[in-house]
Amino acid sequence: MAALWNPSTREFKILPPSSIQRPPYLSPMEGNLALYGVSFDHAALGFDSKTNDYKVMRFVSFIYYHSPFVTRTFVNIEEEQRYAYPHYEFQVELYSSRSDSRKEIPCPHYTPTDLILGNNYVGGICYWKTMTETYLGLILLFDLANQKFSILPFPEISGSCLHYYDNLLMFNGSLSVIVCLLEGTGMSFDLWVTSEGVWTKQFNIKYISGVVHPLGVGKNGELFLRDTNNEIVLFDLST
Repeated sequence: MAALWNPSTREFKILPPSSIQRPPYLSPMEGNLALYGVSFDHAALGFDSKTNDYKVMRFVSFIYYHSPFVTRTFVNIEEEQRYAYPHYEFQVELYSSRSDSRKEIPCPHYTPTDLILGNNYVGGICYWKTMTETYLGLILLFDLANQKFSILPFPEISGSCLHYYDNLLMFNGSLSVIVCLLEGTGMSFDLWVTSEGVWTKQFNIKYISGVVHPLGVGKNGELFLRDTNNEIVLFDLST
């Protein structure tokens, strides 16, 4: 079951059941894979100004493992190891608040990979982290008005630091990426902002000891961070 919550009125709205049918036990793509579970890890809520409609879209993940009831002869150890790991198939559905209904939409080639943070929404577009088959990081975009997916490269990271990770954030109404550079027991941060697909570095925050994870940017420009004691640290980006 899925629901929308309006924090200003404290009202809930239960969404209609999924429009996607549960697949058969054996995968229609590879008959020796058995359905293990279904998950709804990635959802997005946004406003379509073109139709004056709040929409919710979500990825439905079908998780398969090699079926113990199907005998298979593996060509080599690499193929056997591949079947020891889960296989995923995805579908996408979109809910419209105006029609109070769901529909299935084409699934993109790339799907969200970040399970820690939810989607980021700006100006009718939702964003997630994803990656290619060779583990190249990309940003997945979904336009609520034309119901199309596209991809955006991350900013190019230069320098000698090889240990870093990145998170999507909103900064001053624009999509941004905060790049966390690991330096011993502390971190430094680069904040990048995109405009029409072009990345510009806005800030570089030098070494901060004890910080382990960025959480987000407040409406007054403060950066929220989590330290090693699981406490919140505020950093004023305007000073």
